[in-house]
Amino acid sequence: MPTFKGRTDELTKIQLKSYLLSSSWGLSEVAIGAQIPLEVRTAYVADGSDIIILVKDLTGEVIETLKGKIFANYFRMLYRIKENNSGGLFYTSELKAHGLKGTSPSITLHPPLRFASLQWISDENGQPVTQFTAGTTCVLQAELKEGAERAKGLLHLYAQQKGSAEAELIKIFRTEVANSRLTVIWDGKLDFKEKKGSRYESSLTFTATIRGIESAPSQPVTYISLPRFSFSE
Repeated sequence: MPTFKGRTDELTKIQLKSYLLSSSWGLSEVAIGAQIPLEVRTAYVADGSDIIILVKDLTGEVIETLKGKIFANYFRMLYRIKENNSGGLFYTSELKAHGLKGTSPSITLHPPLRFASLQWISDENGQPVTQFTAGTTCVLQAELKEGAERAKGLLHLYAQQKGSAEAELIKIFRTEVANSRLTVIWDGKLDFKEKKGSRYESSLTFTATIRGIESAPSQPVTYISLPRFSFSE
């Protein structure tokens, strides 16, 4: 850390050196059409300072110019990935007023992805389900219209309790594509606080995300927690 000296009874002016600490993407592999986070991190840069981002293909050709402002030593935005012939992207960041420049890592581009269907499936008979009881094992499955074998994927599970206006994210499953599907076997257990002797119902949905492309939500299913009773002499 820099050190400064001055008299306690006099006004001492100091000037801190500004830094551009990092330029990064939210993902290292993305599909064309995805929206992914772009972030530049600085130090000792005033709020409202101008920043220029040049998005380039792997040959260095500029694809797009973005302009923004630093706040709380960050510049963040969602960037939609566009197709190019080089198979990848990187960007340079510049704060001209501060004489600062940075370069992001490159990211690999993959063909666009489309989801064919999202299904809740019984682990017992392989049939679609519309409701199940707590503790019943079921399968969450997202099917693609094309390939992307072995690509990493996420399934986000949401619950909307009766009387609630919004669904709440309650679990994230990490898996990878096999046979054009993301598949997770779930034990059907949630951590809701339930009252003994009461029946509990919640509406569950899930979404799938691969290489920055997110699906529409699945059809909802009803999750039922049956009454629990305790007996004492």
